[in-house]
Amino acid sequence: MRFFANCMDSINHIHSILSIAIEHKLNFQVGIRVSDFHLFNAEPPLSVVDQRLLKAMYKLGFIETPLVYASPSVFLNAYIGKVADMLRWPHARVFIGLGGPFSWLAQRWGREEMVARFMSGPSIQVTRHFSGQTDSAEDHCLGIHWD
Repeated sequence: MRFFANCMDSINHIHSILSIAIEHKLNFQVGIRVSDFHLFNAEPPLSVVDQRLLKAMYKLGFIETPLVYASPSVFLNAYIGKVADMLRWPHARVFIGLGGPFSWLAQRWGREEMVARFMSGPSIQVTRHFSGQTDSAEDHCLGIHWD
């Protein structure tokens, strides 16, 4: 990504660099300073049910139920349902930046909407719950955070 940014005269905006990384399904993160979180809080308010689900999901030790194989048709239906559930998570956009098969699945099932969500900034996991990754060992620090 640095090569393209530094050596390609036709690239003059970060959007172009991110698009190349997404198209090639590269693993990368975009960090945001805590002081800039207010710029990314435009997501609609969550329902009470969604707030409770997310509170449980963002607790340490949360484990998603695994897929269990029973028969081809049962497994396929369970797989599609599990993918649909995962792509509805507010932080599902992180799959795009994880690259590889994660990005492929998110782009395959989430289409352009998932890429648009990723390009719009960090999820509420970061901006409201401080549950993403950080470059600091301190909670709610002034460092850089990302999904």
